[in-house]
Amino acid sequence: MDAQRGEVYGCLYGWRADRWEPVSGPAVGRPPDMLAAWEAVLADASAEFVGDGAVVHAAALSEFLAGRARLIVPVPPLAGAIAAIAARRVAEAGPPHRVRPLYVRRPDAELARDRRQAVAFGWTVETMAEPDLTEVLGIEAASFTNPWTRPMFERELLNTGVSHGYVLRTREWRVAAFCTVFVVADELHINNLAVRPECRRMGVGRALLEFVVGDAVSLGARRATLEVRQSNRTALKLYERLGFSVAAIRRDYYADPVEDALILWRDDLPPPGGS
Repeated sequence: MDAQRGEVYGCLYGWRADRWEPVSGPAVGRPPDMLAAWEAVLADASAEFVGDGAVVHAAALSEFLAGRARLIVPVPPLAGAIAAIAARRVAEAGPPHRVRPLYVRRPDAELARDRRQAVAFGWTVETMAEPDLTEVLGIEAASFTNPWTRPMFERELLNTGVSHGYVLRTREWRVAAFCTVFVVADELHINNLAVRPECRRMGVGRALLEFVVGDAVSLGARRATLEVRQSNRTALKLYERLGFSVAAIRRDYYADPVEDALILWRDDLPPPGGS
């Protein structure tokens, strides 16, 4: 499929066990790069290409496969093709809420959002990614007595429909602070917020949390909640300054040491563009 910018979305399929199964991909890239990645799989085989991207780059396909490429035209309507595949696989149907989009290139709006400056000191906030996890885990271990593990963070990165992770970067530190949240319906659930020890008491945590709340509002959140250790006065003051208040106490919620959790809520998140 034509991805604009001289790129295509593509996936290479092979006939296996009486059905077409992915062999390589899905991916996005320049046609020569994608074809080069498929070269070892295709070897001397012929291949059929379908999609508007195949039409746009037909000459490149033909040249690469030295006449072994067959272009299927006209391109079938995408919605109709999806419906035909679904009709043949009724037995594999699942509930609609399990359907998740697969993004092989992040949306332009999301990329632009991540480039926004968090504060005036050259700090920026970006979406957490796998290369950030080593530093994130170090900050996590330095901040909590019962820290999250790498598999826990990896699951959050994969759960893109609900989970959102953020890192704040400074000139000195690739990851100065991080935050993970859920956005479910109109609620923001703040799961984890931690600041590198060297960056504490510099406003880093507040800058990151303000960004996260603003981003959640753009995703439809109208209220927010979190839990915090009763003894964590520093965190409690930060949340109170940002409009959170204690709504309840969860007894013996934390371990190592055992301690009550304060449940904080904020019910007045402004609408997008509001004050």
